[in-house]
Amino acid sequence: MVLPNAFIVGVPKSGTTTVFSALSAQPGVCPSQTKEAHFFDPLKFGEPLPPLSEYEALFAPRPEDTVLLEATPGYFHGGAAIAEKIREISPEGRVAIILREPGARAFSWYRFQRTRLKLDQGLSFEEYISKCEALGLEPESTRGEGAWTGLSGGLYATWLPEWQRVFGDDLLVMFSDEFREAPDKALRRIGAHLRIDVAQTETDDKNVSVDISNPRLQKVALKINNAGERLWRRFPGLKRRLMGAYYKLNAKKAQDKRMSPEARERLDRYFADSIDELRMLLPNVPEKWGTR
Repeated sequence: MVLPNAFIVGVPKSGTTTVFSALSAQPGVCPSQTKEAHFFDPLKFGEPLPPLSEYEALFAPRPEDTVLLEATPGYFHGGAAIAEKIREISPEGRVAIILREPGARAFSWYRFQRTRLKLDQGLSFEEYISKCEALGLEPESTRGEGAWTGLSGGLYATWLPEWQRVFGDDLLVMFSDEFREAPDKALRRIGAHLRIDVAQTETDDKNVSVDISNPRLQKVALKINNAGERLWRRFPGLKRRLMGAYYKLNAKKAQDKRMSPEARERLDRYFADSIDELRMLLPNVPEKWGTR
């Protein structure tokens, strides 16, 4: 049975799509046919996994491929259950996690879920924060509540210890700041950990959130995008051109790209203790996290 040996398991809205696409283009790498396989997701909800043969079917390695790569950033929040299962099916596998400053990640997740029509278009970010705070960790283990993980998804210290315990030196934790400040160096670092020889480092943002004007048109566009994922992976330039033309048609002229100072301060207070805990687990958490 041919199963992956390289995994990007976290976290959503930290740049994993861009990194996965760049690593997938390297020699000797066989990426999953869909970026987010979600194969291990049932474990988050206490459900059994499908047959491993379904997972294997997502990969079509060539004779020269030595790395089978999968990236489902939501795996991180499955903690021990998912970490232990990945280790079981891939004893020599290596895992990478990319973390993003949790307040910025929360706002990006909110915008992303609005773009995907998972939230009411009139819901303000402040209202969104309030509901997420009231739900606590519940959305992480409840099917259908993923849109409300804006806050819970940023409590990294809750899940990281289990990944460290299970994978030890086979785990690499990086920060989205590294990819923004020195993208070539960061890509080579994550590639080296996953046993990928990075020959070229061209990247661009593959997963942009856009405020849309016509939800009905967006619903159709999302269906087309999901149905054509395998085609887009083969012809990324085509997807970029089509997306550019589409968003000229259906993007709002005024994009809500910044949170209010009040929301920023609220998020800093909310995440302060969790960031302190994270600093005890990792020596290199960016200094600016939690200092705004």
